[in-house]
Amino acid sequence: MIKSGYIRNTDAAIIGTYMISIAQSNNTKDWTVKQLLDSVKAKMKQADNAIAVKNNFGKDSVFIRLPNGNKMFIGMGELSFEKMIARASANLPENYDGDYNLKINSQENIKTASLLVSRSDYPALVGNILLYKRDSGQLKYTKIGDIFEISKRIINSKEFAPFMDSFK
Repeated sequence: MIKSGYIRNTDAAIIGTYMISIAQSNNTKDWTVKQLLDSVKAKMKQADNAIAVKNNFGKDSVFIRLPNGNKMFIGMGELSFEKMIARASANLPENYDGDYNLKINSQENIKTASLLVSRSDYPALVGNILLYKRDSGQLKYTKIGDIFEISKRIINSKEFAPFMDSFK
């Protein structure tokens, strides 16, 4: 089902647990795969709605990326995470010190960037910025220092403040 695109990787882990919990209160033995997926989708929408009520700081949906690439909803904010990145990407410094001046355009520089990310105070945030830059086709033009400067700007923004705990 994952390969066919019916469910995400993260959904696969949830489905097993969900099936056990609903089997206790519903007769699911005759359910089709579609019925199961529709039920899981409804349950996940309920969970997203509960998150939106709890983390309601604006009108833009805020998603973070998980290590497997899937997006996870963390609440409603003044700006989406993508908009925060775009805004923080304006007027970046021309030069950085040492390895931070390297563009992320080779395997060696990607390894260097990964090592620096792992040492950062907010590796999940920095990783999310890297994934955004990659997916938007901007990574090969981006310096390692740009990623860290963008993360610093986002961390210090009022729009990101309500979500700081999600990135620690």
